[in-house]
Amino acid sequence: MKKRKRHCKKKSGKRKPGFSILVGAVQCDPNLSWGAKVLYARLRRFEIPDGKGWVTVGQERLARDLNCKRQTISKYKGQLEERGLTRAARQGVAMSTST
Repeated sequence: MKKRKRHCKKKSGKRKPGFSILVGAVQCDPNLSWGAKVLYARLRRFEIPDGKGWVTVGQERLARDLNCKRQTISKYKGQLEERGLTRAARQGVAMSTST
């Protein structure tokens, strides 16, 4: 079995896990599944630090990171799009930073 890479920052030879803040609008939304909420938090980790909310990560990578199928990512992404939290932009995802 191939060993998976961890996406954690190294400091002093030890791995430190990162974290994402899940805004209340997402956290308390009863219309979002837990999977969509986890996906939203993961997307925030990939956000480009330009203040515009752009994320450049593919569904294959997200599926691998969240240990699920690409179709599941697509389903959760659809829930986020329905709520106006993300919108598709070609092969990446643009996130709304207005929440």
